[in-house]
Amino acid sequence: MAKIDISINPLAEFIQASSLRKRSIVKQQLNPPKVMVARYRTARSHIRRSVMNGFSTQEIVAGVMVLQKRQPKTNFAQSDIKNSIEALRFFLDLKFPEMKNLISCHFYKSDKKSFELLGVNIIVAPDLILRYNKNGINYIGGIKFHISKDKTFSYDGAQVAAYGIMSLLSKEVAVDEEIVDPTLCLSIDVFGQRVMNALSLKSDIPERVENACTEIKAIIQSL
Repeated sequence: MAKIDISINPLAEFIQASSLRKRSIVKQQLNPPKVMVARYRTARSHIRRSVMNGFSTQEIVAGVMVLQKRQPKTNFAQSDIKNSIEALRFFLDLKFPEMKNLISCHFYKSDKKSFELLGVNIIVAPDLILRYNKNGINYIGGIKFHISKDKTFSYDGAQVAAYGIMSLLSKEVAVDEEIVDPTLCLSIDVFGQRVMNALSLKSDIPERVENACTEIKAIIQSL
């Protein structure tokens, strides 16, 4: 059987997709484009900085200004600037739950970006890893930004993303006796205006993700 890597975003779509769409998702993951054009790179960078600085609006405003000064040479570049500015403005409108522990966090990037489940390699690639100590106990969390104007998450899709972050941290990133903080395993869907943490997961999400992995392998065998 061909090795299957699937990113968390298409996996989030997969769990609610039609049979035909599921096959299409698997085919796309087996044969990804050789050249991936990074969209929203500047917006993502400034959103990351905003979170690291206590959700600073200054970082978002600075990102908008950087984008507005650019002189696009292609239609793609022009579209990316327009959509990136919109993404930054959408981020300002997001409603975040109270996260007191975020104030004392130290932020990192991790080399561990994926974990294996039932023979399927699930690529999460969080934008930020965060660690904090409370009452002598070390905690770890992670944040992933979903920035897609055309493919926002459904509620369950956002739950799958949050679950993926928590699973990656538990299986691959947490060290020594670090405890994964589900309230800080955050999937942030910018255009979808949804902030989901792993504390609010439906009880059936782990089972549905496992079932999806089994189904993915079955689809590969049938291709």
